[in-house]
Amino acid sequence: MGVNKFDIIIIGGGIAGLVCGNLLAKIGLKVLICEKNHYVGGCCCSFIRKGYKLESGIHTIEGYRSHINRLIEELELKIEVARREVTDIIILPQQEVKIYSEFVRTKEFFRQIGIDKDEIEKLESLLSADWRKVIDLNSFKSAKELIQHFFRDDNLREILCILARNIATPMQYLSPVNYTIFLKQYLTDNGYYFPEGIDKFPSILQKQFKKNGGVLRLKAQVINFIIENNKAKGVRLANGEEFFAERFIVAADHFDMVRNLPDKNLENDLEKLKTTLSVFIIYFILPNRVRNKIEETNALWIVSNFNTEENFASLFAGLDKKALYDNSVIMVGFMPKKEDYFGAYCISSAQFASKVQWEKVRSIYKEEILKIVKKATGINIEKEALFIETATPHTLYKFTNNYRGALHGWAPTPAQIKFSIANRVKINNIYFTGHWVTGYSQGGIPWAIETARRTAERIMRENGS
Repeated sequence: MGVNKFDIIIIGGGIAGLVCGNLLAKIGLKVLICEKNHYVGGCCCSFIRKGYKLESGIHTIEGYRSHINRLIEELELKIEVARREVTDIIILPQQEVKIYSEFVRTKEFFRQIGIDKDEIEKLESLLSADWRKVIDLNSFKSAKELIQHFFRDDNLREILCILARNIATPMQYLSPVNYTIFLKQYLTDNGYYFPEGIDKFPSILQKQFKKNGGVLRLKAQVINFIIENNKAKGVRLANGEEFFAERFIVAADHFDMVRNLPDKNLENDLEKLKTTLSVFIIYFILPNRVRNKIEETNALWIVSNFNTEENFASLFAGLDKKALYDNSVIMVGFMPKKEDYFGAYCISSAQFASKVQWEKVRSIYKEEILKIVKKATGINIEKEALFIETATPHTLYKFTNNYRGALHGWAPTPAQIKFSIANRVKINNIYFTGHWVTGYSQGGIPWAIETARRTAERIMRENGS
């Protein structure tokens, strides 16, 4: 096989691309991963600013037992994983709510704050392994309708809506099935993190991939496929290089990769789909003495009013053209402590407006968010921070290439989860994986791993492995 000839070429070196590459290289296939950035990991990355290490913004790892631990054992990865006792603290206008890594403790806490026993039992049944026997989720138009039907307690409804912010899609648009899958995972298999940093996971996957004989090309942006007789023969990079293979896996934003395919209507159809919202982020470094003022947790949710879902839905639908972000809910995520400092970030849901629009409001939004955090926690980040930097949806787009800076690919609405790009692309040696793949998913890292595994196993079957 020639230098530029491979069995498999994977476009994108995020978690899905690395997992897929590892599983296929492990069985002896010659695999090339092309990654446009100078590092792997996609959203699971870190960066250095003024000597400080900051993480991209993944505050927790859910689905460890069901997806990540299996992968670690299968690939014989050596990586330290820890779990916090309290995964989330939600500061509501009327009270503070804690979500624990052990669901039994969350249930106990819910009882302590006055949530009715019957409501807690209904939540437990919804999260059970046989929830399909409890309720027909497809009979509801949205996750919002499901929650309103299933629960009477307004506090519980509000808590469950806040946690859905992790999916970057408002409850009134969100698939009830996808929401239930997410909720089960978030409340029963959550709170994990990598003490050495989120970037340790892709770094270990990269080393294992190379150990198994895989080839990785960084700063190698694929701009199009080479198509002959309705079959993909190769890929062309931005620098003009060409690589050839028997099969191709798109583990990156699907939008850019379909532009030169035979179905000229596909690009227009993709433009009609709705993406998940993007985010506006404030990164900062604080001395460790400040960390002691906040209870140890993966995420701190600051809820400033009772219209959170209304504001969120309005932003998602683009009803308010002036509001580029939603400050009714601010999530503060925490990075592992260093010797004398720790990193953190404030995240708010945001629209993908023009760069000019964002530059006009960037400093204003930063000031508004920091005031909200100070009021809720008593911490003056502006005064205490050793370093502060903001990131707009355009920053997310620059480093992930996600269409419209989307946080989790296509929005998991009931209609869109039925859309299959694989069925539309009539080229049978191009496969799609990663969080842009639609379906009944839980989202995040677990979905990236799950889709990568499905893709690798399909290729193994076709290859007779």
